[in-house]
Amino acid sequence: MRPSLPALLPLICPACRKLTERGREMFTVSLFRTLREGADGEIEAGILCCDNPACRREYPILDGIPLLLPNLGAYLRTEVSRVVEAD
Repeated sequence: MRPSLPALLPLICPACRKLTERGREMFTVSLFRTLREGADGEIEAGILCCDNPACRREYPILDGIPLLLPNLGAYLRTEVSRVVEAD
């Protein structure tokens, strides 16, 4: 993932987005921590964090791909072999 991606294409926290009487309400996520960076400067592993102070949910970046899923735990329980064995 390019470090500038959240600024170029706002990534939305799936846990916070909702439809209210005011319309669609949503919060973006920002890069919280870089765990591994590639030679080209792209983030291969890291953590994104929701900007909503009431949420602050964290989402992983695996192999350069941000996993922004509303129920990440359920996804990983059913797809863990695909995630771990990915090239």
